[in-house]
Amino acid sequence: MMYPDEKERFLKNWEARHKRGKMQYLLRATLGMVALLFATSVLVDLMDHSFTEAIFANLTAKSLISKTTGALIIALLEWHATEKTYRNLNDAG
Repeated sequence: MMYPDEKERFLKNWEARHKRGKMQYLLRATLGMVALLFATSVLVDLMDHSFTEAIFANLTAKSLISKTTGALIIALLEWHATEKTYRNLNDAG
């Protein structure tokens, strides 16, 4: 349940993002999530490896492709869930 001011803020923010387009949203969200996943993976790897080894272990093609694919899937799911919420709130008045 959203308060009226939260609802208005959500609708306004989503309309602004939606105007910029789905591809730009997916690109930004995916890049942000890849950066977050990369940083988290490096921090976890630092428990067992040196800093250089942790960085280079996460810069392999396999690692970057899997992080990018996962982030893109999450961004798509987020887009569709937010779009559905927007439509439901807009229809509710």
